[in-house]
Amino acid sequence: MKAAFCGTQEGMTKWQEKQLAESLRRLAITEILLRDYLGSDRTAITTAIACGIKTFHIYPINDSKKRAFYFPGIDRSNEWTLHKDGDGNVLYYKMEPIKAPLLAADDMIRDCEMLICTPKEFTHTLRSGTWSVVRKAWHAKKEAFVIPPVDREDEE
Repeated sequence: MKAAFCGTQEGMTKWQEKQLAESLRRLAITEILLRDYLGSDRTAITTAIACGIKTFHIYPINDSKKRAFYFPGIDRSNEWTLHKDGDGNVLYYKMEPIKAPLLAADDMIRDCEMLICTPKEFTHTLRSGTWSVVRKAWHAKKEAFVIPPVDREDEE
C-alpha cells in the first residue's frame, strides 16, 4: 500500500515514532510519499527504512531552508532512481518537480492510497500545514490516520 506521510517540522515525539513504526508494519505499507521537510519527514524516512520499506516518492517543496534533502538528484525529476544511503541501505525513489508546499501536498494526496500524519497538536488546527494536508486527504476521500503527540511536553 502507498501511504503519504505528513508531520510537523518540529519533529515527532518518541511515542509518535513508535506508533509510526507499528502502523507501517500493521498496514503493510510498501511505499512512502512525502514532501521531504526537516523534522518529521526525515524521521519518517529512517523509520520506514528500519521497517523494511525501500520505496519513496518525494514531492519536494520550494523552500530549501525547510528541506531535509535525504535523497540526492533533484535534477532527475520523474525518474525512479536507486540510492544507497549513508547506512548502506539500497533505496528506490522518485523525485517529482519542486512545488509550493500546498501544491506538492495536492499531488502527494492524489497519488497515495492513504495518509499517515504526526501533528504537533492534539486538536484539529486551521493554521497548521499538517492539518491542511489531513483536510486535503479528507476532501479526496482518502483515509487519514492521525498519530497524536501523546508525550509532547507543551501539550495538556
